[in-house]
Amino acid sequence: MYKKLLFLVLVSPVSVFAQNTYDLVYNTLNTKCSNQTCHSAASAESLKFDGSSSTVYTALINQTPANSASVSRGEKLVWVNQPYESYLLKRAANWLDTDLDLPAAEVDANHTNAGLSTIEAEFIRQWIMNGAKQSGNLVDTNVISAYYNDTARAAFYPKPAKPAAGTGVQVRFGPIFIPGSGSGSEVEYCLKHEVDFDSDVEVVSTEGNMNPQSHHFLLFHFDDSSSAASMSNGMRKIVLTSGNSSFDGNKALSSAWQTNNLYALPTGTAYFWAKKTWLDLNFHMKNYTSPGTSGVQPFDFYLNVQTVPHLPTSATIEMKTKLVNNPGLIVFPHASADIPYADDNNGTNEMRYIWMMSSHTHKYGTGYNIYTYDNTKAHGYGDTLYNGNLEYDVNGGVLFDRGYYDWEHPSVEYFVPQRPVNFATSGVVAQTIWNNTGGSLIHFGYTTSDEMQLFYYMYTTRMAGDSTNIGVQNVKSSDFNFMVYPNPMSETGTIMYTLDNAATVQASIIDITGKEVALLKEEKNHAGTYQMDMGTSELSKGIYFARLNVNGTNYTKKFVVQ
Repeated sequence: MYKKLLFLVLVSPVSVFAQNTYDLVYNTLNTKCSNQTCHSAASAESLKFDGSSSTVYTALINQTPANSASVSRGEKLVWVNQPYESYLLKRAANWLDTDLDLPAAEVDANHTNAGLSTIEAEFIRQWIMNGAKQSGNLVDTNVISAYYNDTARAAFYPKPAKPAAGTGVQVRFGPIFIPGSGSGSEVEYCLKHEVDFDSDVEVVSTEGNMNPQSHHFLLFHFDDSSSAASMSNGMRKIVLTSGNSSFDGNKALSSAWQTNNLYALPTGTAYFWAKKTWLDLNFHMKNYTSPGTSGVQPFDFYLNVQTVPHLPTSATIEMKTKLVNNPGLIVFPHASADIPYADDNNGTNEMRYIWMMSSHTHKYGTGYNIYTYDNTKAHGYGDTLYNGNLEYDVNGGVLFDRGYYDWEHPSVEYFVPQRPVNFATSGVVAQTIWNNTGGSLIHFGYTTSDEMQLFYYMYTTRMAGDSTNIGVQNVKSSDFNFMVYPNPMSETGTIMYTLDNAATVQASIIDITGKEVALLKEEKNHAGTYQMDMGTSELSKGIYFARLNVNGTNYTKKFVVQ
């Protein structure tokens, strides 16, 4: 019997969801495939549908297509978790979604006009995204059917433009169909996603776009392939009572979003990702709006990652992200709480240069401040790093004071230049304030009825623009040559710099907290090489920065007083 490509017979929503999902897919392959040219094992373009249920499954899952164009795109017949890299779905339903587009030469009438319904095609997409497993009921077809049968249904989230070819990738998590009521109206999932680059890369920006009703999205990066393999395939539902956490596994946070945002990393910094990289996508959604008559809303997250090749000779400084979370949080009913929580990395022998910082609570959060840690102060609250009432701009300035903490859209602060914090003698501590107006004890949890005390920041362990270690004096940034010597120094030192054009230059010394401790001089110079004496006898031993402001642009060089 000949076979025809990928259909599902939906007798009724209830009976479909009651069956094993892969059985439905396999039965479709055996009852609705009639084009032997495409699907016979003898064909060069075969999708290998011949054989028993187990044989067909093995021939499809994570297997290389026979189609050479698909191979050149890096696709698999069915790429577990990843419908948009699955050639089988593209051949079956390239008309369903522009993310499933095929080149015109690969589209033919046998597939476009074969009668696959939108609901059936969506079911297949969801099966793949839910792990394309051989057993288990993976997809709630009731919700899918309710959405597509709703003539007033909400539109899909508009797709942002993808990075230009060769400059990065776009990763999509969705659509995820969320009903407008019941326990399923608020959900949180993690999903593994594999990215294959042409080489090791430097990630210079990450941009997130998602539905306004989305609660948050966290982008994690697995330590290695074995760390990724230890986590199950499919959409892993985050449920505190079952022990499933969004922080499970050996992985590190890269970026986080509570609203659409582009993180363009400072020049000279980047995330370092391997040629084969495993991401963990963490998406928390709540259907607040209940659109249409069905109330079902499709949620999507689009991640744009801009990259450049990472060369062995690269001087780029690695950007890292630290997430600090308080899982032991408790807030009593009808009560306010003011709770300090310190970074668990405080006390480590490391300088960190913070570039970005933000915070997170749920609906009872009314205040969030972050300080440098000072053990001589109450609760360790030292100098203020972050005020959750302020709205910041990307250049390190303050736009305005809202006068309150907006927990749904918390402030994101940028430090320009990066803010040095000595984690050997100091660190970071948060002050978070809640007002529990409800009658129940509130504790840490993953729904908006629970609470969180969480902050995160991006940092480097060397100042951006400084490609050297202590003891090496030469730093060149753009067309500006700047050196400090000797390094380390005791009582005196020298700053030397070269100007290609006339400029106004102001020199100062900055300590590790970012405070100016000495203003050396300001002078107008013509093009040429200059040197400036720097007295350090009044400075305590430690790490400092010489800063030159050249026509409004700051350059810094680290040095040590011993």
